[in-house]
Amino acid sequence: MLESLIPVLSIHQLRPRFQLDVALPPQEVIQRLSDLIQNPSSPCTGMVADLQGHIDLQIAKDERHTWSPSMSINVEAKDAGSYLRVLIGPNPGIWTAVAFSYLGLITGILFLVILGSVQLFLNKDAWAFQIVAAFTVLLIGVWIASRVGSRLATPQIVQLRGLLDSVLKE
Repeated sequence: MLESLIPVLSIHQLRPRFQLDVALPPQEVIQRLSDLIQNPSSPCTGMVADLQGHIDLQIAKDERHTWSPSMSINVEAKDAGSYLRVLIGPNPGIWTAVAFSYLGLITGILFLVILGSVQLFLNKDAWAFQIVAAFTVLLIGVWIASRVGSRLATPQIVQLRGLLDSVLKE
């Protein structure tokens, strides 16, 4: 099953996205996913906002780890069926931490490069470039951590995708 999902669930993306056309009407899709979430033996938990056509699925708490994925599904009416936009990513808190780490480190690197250039221009000791090197190492560390986390989440991503496929069978 994993081999068939590799094009859709690329581990080279931190937050893979895909779309599905389903023959079921939007309310039926939302109801089936809601039933999955409310089932006590379900391997996932989540939240349904049926008026907005939005569903969030997560791995059950006892199986969840730091990099466990979250599946965000938007359901829209399309012809006689539904169009689903699906985004899979790490827990929103983890995703926010990674994004702000990138932002902070890149901003710091840019600031320190400018500072180091000014120090060189003024014939001063350009200590800012040493900090640029440290920030670059940290940036690479965050990138490696996100890749490792993505690989750790792959089995649970496949599990969520399999649940979605099984729920949407007609």
